[in-house]
Amino acid sequence: MVVAALALPRLQLFDANGNPLSSGKLYSYHAGTTTPLATYNSASGAATNQNPAIADAGGFLDIWLTCLTAYEISIHDVDDTVLSTIDNITLPLPSGEPTDLDGYSDTVTEGNTTLSPGQPGTEVLAQNLAQEIQ
Repeated sequence: MVVAALALPRLQLFDANGNPLSSGKLYSYHAGTTTPLATYNSASGAATNQNPAIADAGGFLDIWLTCLTAYEISIHDVDDTVLSTIDNITLPLPSGEPTDLDGYSDTVTEGNTTLSPGQPGTEVLAQNLAQEIQ
């Protein structure tokens, strides 16, 4: 089983006024159902979160989902009032290459084969990559 983060560095929940959702709840289900589906608290996928997962005082949670598995996520406040529900969340398998930016050019990789960091022209390569990511 491979897991991936729902949000990095950590997921933060907010109320309707933009305030952190202290003790907010994140329920996770198989997509389109009310059948609970596990989330995990780290990249190892070894330990599951409780369902619902409870946010800390700052509204933060560590939520990792099983890749290629469709989830329904429901966010509730501390009183269990539904604030938001999103169905059919599916995370892809992580890329095997740290320099692989699916759908984008390998400008930095190509540039680094001929230019050392700090050499004139390297800042242009980094800038081009930043523009492609945006």
